[in-house]
Amino acid sequence: MKRHKLIFSVIVLVLSCLVLGASDDSKETRVLKLRLKEAQLELQQAKASRAKAESSYKESQELFTKGLYTKTELAGAEDVFEQAKLRENQAEINLEHTRLAFLNDALRVTLVRASLFLDQNKERHVRLTLKNNSNTERIIDDDGAYSQTDKSALLSIDNLTIRISQEGKLIGRPFENTIARLPYGQTRDVDFVLQKQTDAVTVEIVYGDTSMSLPVYLQSDPTNDRALVESMQFSQDGELESKVKYLLNITRYVEERQALALDIVNLPSAQFQTKFVEINEATGAEGQALSSILFQQDLKSKTVALIVTMPKELSTEKLDKPMQFFVVALDRAAQQRLGALKITRQGTLTAADLDSAQMSYAALELVPRGKAEITIASPNLLLKRRIGEPLQFQFELQNTGTVNLTDIEVSLQLPANWTADIKPEKGISLDVQCTKRVDIELLPASDATAGDYEIKISAATFSQSREVKAQEKILRLQLETRSNVIVAALFMIVLIGLIVGVAVFTIRLARR
Repeated sequence: MKRHKLIFSVIVLVLSCLVLGASDDSKETRVLKLRLKEAQLELQQAKASRAKAESSYKESQELFTKGLYTKTELAGAEDVFEQAKLRENQAEINLEHTRLAFLNDALRVTLVRASLFLDQNKERHVRLTLKNNSNTERIIDDDGAYSQTDKSALLSIDNLTIRISQEGKLIGRPFENTIARLPYGQTRDVDFVLQKQTDAVTVEIVYGDTSMSLPVYLQSDPTNDRALVESMQFSQDGELESKVKYLLNITRYVEERQALALDIVNLPSAQFQTKFVEINEATGAEGQALSSILFQQDLKSKTVALIVTMPKELSTEKLDKPMQFFVVALDRAAQQRLGALKITRQGTLTAADLDSAQMSYAALELVPRGKAEITIASPNLLLKRRIGEPLQFQFELQNTGTVNLTDIEVSLQLPANWTADIKPEKGISLDVQCTKRVDIELLPASDATAGDYEIKISAATFSQSREVKAQEKILRLQLETRSNVIVAALFMIVLIGLIVGVAVFTIRLARR
């Protein structure tokens, strides 16, 4: 009997090989089908063995009841029956495992779309659309064990893991997204915040025993055409009468020709003059002034500078207080929305207003600071003196800025071994447009000789944690040799005597 079963199995396997060899299925599919035939044959044999063992066990029970079988014989028949049931159960499990072996080949996840967009917080996002694109034709079901509903259920994918990386480093937040269950034929979206500015990423997909790494170029989402306006200097201080520069990077993700106008919101144009200039990205040099940027299909990013000219004067209540304003990049539709928004609000606009109008903008801050400036003034910076004469000099300190100054200190750079008496020297206070006289007495070195000397005059203080220095002045001093009065007097007496003698001699000569 066993020999007949073996011959039958061999015939079935040979016929299966012939049939499979004539088909167009892949090698792996043919192997799976062959294993399925083996598992089906094994189950048939196990069922036959179980039926035979069950029949024998029932006969043994009847014989035991009639007293023709002992308990030992009955127990033996029961054991054979139980072993046959176990083999049948194992064969059923093996057949089911064989049926499910096709899943590694049938299950498939397709990356449908990888798009790049900006959220309201100006963060870059990558949205991945994944589809369970499994192939029901790969299901080995020659005996019709599965309905179409069963096949769809079998092809659901559990615990689908997705990551995005670049050069082996994860660049998404969160680092990993998981889809608990992706039914057959359905799609799911997963969202990552990009930690790095890039147009290309590697999408890593893991499910079951399958792992894929797909290098993809991120497509722009045409439904999200807001440009990203970023500033490298969010908040800056600006002294009155100075210029403040903000570097701006404007990035656009939709790949089509588009012009964006640049504008300022909430910065009073009557007091603050502004202009945008082009920046050479290779050299950083400033180029021509511009009012808009034209994005070609191959241009995604542009760097420009906003230059704010501070007014000469500003009310005290506005000094040292942050001023919030916005730089906006607008297409024609956005320009119209901004105009309508200004009419509606009739005043200062907020970030929420710009977000609601779908504006592309960067929020900036400017802190007006008073101008701190000291000037050293003197009508004459040339001093001539003889050695031994007093060396006194005066000049004025002037506060030519727009803020009061305190703790001004005067200092001199003197020739070697010279000293000076400065009054006042430290702790000088000057209100705006006020002056202070400073007296200096120079004390030359004991061995000072006649000649030309230079004394450098400086003044400095701190205002708003910033050092303020006056432009240095140079006093030029000419020292001359001291004259000898006695020698000069004797020289004059001798000279007068000579003159008188010559006169007397001339008179006497004339009388003769």
